[in-house]
Amino acid sequence: MKKIGKFLIKKNCVTSNARTSTLQLSHGTLNLPKFMPVATYGCMKGVLHSQLHNTIILSNTYHLRNLNRNLHQFTRYNHNILTDSGGFQIVSLNDNIISEEGVTFHEKYKGKVTDKNNTESEKFNEDNEVNKDVRDKGSKEDKNNAESDKYSKDTEESKDINGEDYLKIQQCVKSNISNTNNNTPLYSTLLTPEISIQIQNKLNSDIMMQLDDVRNPLSTYNDIECAMYRSLRWLDRCILEHKNTHQLLFPIIQGGLFKDLRIISTTEIKKRLLFYNEEEFCKMGVNDSTNEQQGISNCTSEQLGLSNNTSEQQGFNNNTDMQQGLNDSSNKQQGVSNNTPTTTINTPKVNMCRGVAIGGLSGGEDKNHFCDVISLCVSILGPNIPKYVMGVGYPEDVLVCICLGIDMMDCVYPTRTARFGIALTDKGCIKVNTVEWNTSDRCISTDTSTISSPISNTSISNPTSIAPTYSPIYPIDPTCKCYCCLNYNIQYLKTLKNTTNLCILLTLHNLFYMENFIDRIRISIENNRLNIFVKEYVKNRYNNQPPEWFVRAMKSVNLM
Repeated sequence: MKKIGKFLIKKNCVTSNARTSTLQLSHGTLNLPKFMPVATYGCMKGVLHSQLHNTIILSNTYHLRNLNRNLHQFTRYNHNILTDSGGFQIVSLNDNIISEEGVTFHEKYKGKVTDKNNTESEKFNEDNEVNKDVRDKGSKEDKNNAESDKYSKDTEESKDINGEDYLKIQQCVKSNISNTNNNTPLYSTLLTPEISIQIQNKLNSDIMMQLDDVRNPLSTYNDIECAMYRSLRWLDRCILEHKNTHQLLFPIIQGGLFKDLRIISTTEIKKRLLFYNEEEFCKMGVNDSTNEQQGISNCTSEQLGLSNNTSEQQGFNNNTDMQQGLNDSSNKQQGVSNNTPTTTINTPKVNMCRGVAIGGLSGGEDKNHFCDVISLCVSILGPNIPKYVMGVGYPEDVLVCICLGIDMMDCVYPTRTARFGIALTDKGCIKVNTVEWNTSDRCISTDTSTISSPISNTSISNPTSIAPTYSPIYPIDPTCKCYCCLNYNIQYLKTLKNTTNLCILLTLHNLFYMENFIDRIRISIENNRLNIFVKEYVKNRYNNQPPEWFVRAMKSVNLM
């Protein structure tokens, strides 16, 4: 019988915090570290499930909130699925209102359909090819009434053989889970911690995320402090609402770039993991759970096992450029106690908190700050739990995160950048649409920005000196075993410029590359060769001239 949530460390790196491990889930065992491609609606554009080599994908609760069925059965995807809670839409969708109850999202499109019981239900018109022609036709007839035309024509044409109304696939189906209340404005969706968990229980994902209050990491201290404490209160509500023992629930650490807030968030989540996980809680020898039952205890940092170490010991340095958010200040600490949650938490019947996510990063912050936050959270959490950094997808970032002790990552980058005509390789990114050949019958990218990371502080002083060069009769990567590289050369791919065919082929390549990249890292850890892998990657990717943040991160774990 499967023990859902069982986490087993197989091999620790002899020099860094990297490790290989396994996590038992309902639809199979995950071999960690693992990169999860994003399939917002349970599928990826231009890719069949049979073409995926991944054993887990990420889908979005907000966009699937009205599906109201088992996502595995609906998509015929028989591997693991992680569902994000919908918290990211707080920053990705601007028109929303945040309250203690939850988040109210105002819909971009408005309309109504009448079902066979003559009850009104909301219908949200999604951007998909099924109804594209209808929308276009409606907009041509009357530009001023484009939105109403979309819905009227969809309503007229959405009839089954008996003449009854129905909603098309990928248009949101009315959910049995209520998403509004009497105080919610018309044409809006209220997402609370309880509703988020109810939707994810219905989707039957293998890993669920708590609903958190996400803020840009460059926001002010007061904004991030308020959001961090609200996320903790929402976590307690998510834990109490969770019903399914075969679904894991991951809390999310918040706190922006502020060291004191990250420490508070991490330690409070760690206490909940201990409290809600009886087996591990007993092993710690803790008998008095009175403080934990109050939701947030008044334990000092020493009582929590966190001494007042210097910032260097916590993975932070005292550089002046980091004073924005990584140094404690007495006046900020005064506001911490005022925001302490006071909600009384009862012991839940179901406890499936078996992992922790680090959120609120990859929002344009300096890479040194990014690495420091990860190092701090990893040091507090300890080794005996899987750790997941949200929104990380650049290969160099993935490598650094694994070396710092992270087990799981996700991002839209590999698939989205493929639709821009960009292929990932160990030597950098190749923009297939703009490659040209010189007289030596070799090709280089005419856009030098595409061979370095899109993050400005990871660029190289002289990128043209390391531009990937290939013969046009060879594939993007001669060592790659993906469908694209096994069947097509660069010259052919260039003839597909700006076509759907190229997007599909590059998507297959980028997904395969990321999976293979992680596999090579995993093998190097198991063979005690991670330091050699890092040196080879630096040579190929940066021509032995890596950016300062990369060197600093690797030195912190003795890999450079």
